[in-house]
Amino acid sequence: MYKGKVRSLDEVVLSGDDEEITIADTVRSEEDTAIQAIEKVGNEQLRVQLWDTIDNVVKSDRMSAILHYRFIENLSLRETGERMGMTIEAVRQCESKALSLLRRNRRVKQLYKDTLS
Repeated sequence: MYKGKVRSLDEVVLSGDDEEITIADTVRSEEDTAIQAIEKVGNEQLRVQLWDTIDNVVKSDRMSAILHYRFIENLSLRETGERMGMTIEAVRQCESKALSLLRRNRRVKQLYKDTLS
């Protein structure tokens, strides 16, 4: 069991530049957990919607795979090329073309605007 001095939840445990953090600020509430769960579900739905849109816009399995390797798996151009059996330059060109298609697409622009609001 707890063998220390009983403290107040309002006691300052950390004080920085114009910011004080109390013990109460560090305690997680059920409300915080629920909000985090909702945000996590929302982010996952957005990720699925984004990748569905990407697959529909680029209409190339090769381009989709390159974007997946580069932005989901965080592979380098070289690593992506090795997995795809392509040169670094070919991967770069394919990625560039896919990103260009996405930048010009209305659905992608609308999805971007929706996420900001």
